[in-house]
Amino acid sequence: MPLVDWLEKEPLFPKFYWENRESGEQFAAAGAVATLSHLPIEHKELWCGIARFPIVPSHAQSVWESNCPSLFFLPKKIERGKVIPSSFSSVFPRLLQREDLPSRVGWENRVEETLNAIGQGALEKVVLARQTSLSFNEDINVFTLLRKVMERKGRATFFLLQASLDQAFLGASPEKLYARKGEILKTEALAGTVLQEKKELLFKSKKLQNEVELVKIHLEELLFPLCEKITWQPQTAIQTANLYHLYFGATAHLKKETSDAALISLLNPTAALGGKPRDAALNWLLEKELFDRGWYGGAIGWASAQEADFSVAIRSALVVKNQLHLFSGAGILEGSSPANEWEELENKIAPYMKLFL
Repeated sequence: MPLVDWLEKEPLFPKFYWENRESGEQFAAAGAVATLSHLPIEHKELWCGIARFPIVPSHAQSVWESNCPSLFFLPKKIERGKVIPSSFSSVFPRLLQREDLPSRVGWENRVEETLNAIGQGALEKVVLARQTSLSFNEDINVFTLLRKVMERKGRATFFLLQASLDQAFLGASPEKLYARKGEILKTEALAGTVLQEKKELLFKSKKLQNEVELVKIHLEELLFPLCEKITWQPQTAIQTANLYHLYFGATAHLKKETSDAALISLLNPTAALGGKPRDAALNWLLEKELFDRGWYGGAIGWASAQEADFSVAIRSALVVKNQLHLFSGAGILEGSSPANEWEELENKIAPYMKLFL
């Protein structure tokens, strides 16, 4: 039986699904022996979960259940396997309404305001985000949606975390936060976005090159105290469902007794989701953002004593009954334009929108 089908039939919560982007190996987990709001420093057994994005603007609207704390759990049941096509129906409800937060006008105002702060030297980069809320004529089957998302081509880690019957978070992340085997850590700098037919712009645009370079430098600064050595691969471009991004892969040797909990706390969020300098960028978002990012942009994955694998929870969606909330972000730095960044947001949610239109 396909693991998604097994997970759908399981009555236990929370539910977790993971598909490794390199090997295609899957596992699914249901029910919890123990649940925590953080990953234990010592974890001999496998823990699954997500560390939320670390800010909540006090004035922000929220579509998340119970303020959406971080959630890690030791599963009661685990099933593993390879990808097997499912024969379930892929019929979706009818789309009734779309609402963007911020609106197009609000987005352009915030980009201009952010560019002014960058021009004054207060910031180098801020990743502004948007929440797109879709309402349907009946409740959404999250597993039907997951199956369709998993049909996408391109490089992605597919994930789902369903905390309760009424709320589920899923996505197809192109960005690995880190993977660890023993003391060997692999991570990556991913930034810069163009449509597939415009791939060559990635290597010609000063703005896009600067964007990925800032993420790379930020990762080096964060990891340097925890690593014996960091080795970067040459820059390349990677393909997702409909986009290309600039990419640097890295391998590092961790110092002994570096925990996964410490790594998640250190790396979440990366400069690809927060900005640079990080504290200044997060303070800017804390003041300016209109919605609660919740699990969007957080660190989702699993960890055991021997290894760990965490992705950045982007290209993601929150399902709440008959509503689907899509999240997308764009790096604002010198050379950004409000219209181009809005188009980038549209391109990032396009694979979801094509399912309903």
